Amino acid sequence: MHPWGKTDLPLEAFHHLAHHSADVAATVMALLDLPTFRTKANRATAQALTQEQISCLGALAFLHDIGKLAPAFQIKSLSPPPPRKARDHLRCGWKWLMQDDDPSRILDGNAPCPSIYTRVRRDFYQPHCPKEKWGTNWPP
Repeated sequence: MHPWGKTDLPLEAFHHLAHHSADVAATVMALLDLPTFRTKANRATAQALTQEQISCLGALAFLHDIGKLAPAFQIKSLSPPPPRKARDHLRCGWKWLMQDDDPSRILDGNAPCPSIYTRVRRDFYQPHCPKEKWGTNWPP
């Protein structure tokens, strides 16, 4: 089975994770080409984004569901369900991407534009994944 990014279990329909990730990245890049979205992104980052930074945002958008690669998430689509408990893709993604507070070491030093990555982590990931969701195990 190929890793899925979107699924409809009753219909047994799957959208490959790489295709879903590419769709999201392409959408982000297209939106950032529009003046309204570019202005909002510039305001949100408190700077005029360069083309390199926009490309980095596209790469980060591609990685937005990386936790779905985890076998612990992918087992959600198995029938009958295995005895192992499935994990949320946010928890899996957090473990892979956010283990280190030093931006130069994120993704073993291969994160695109670490300063933007850190800002995305602080301003997007953490507020959307509140500590209460994980209980006392924060980060997960």
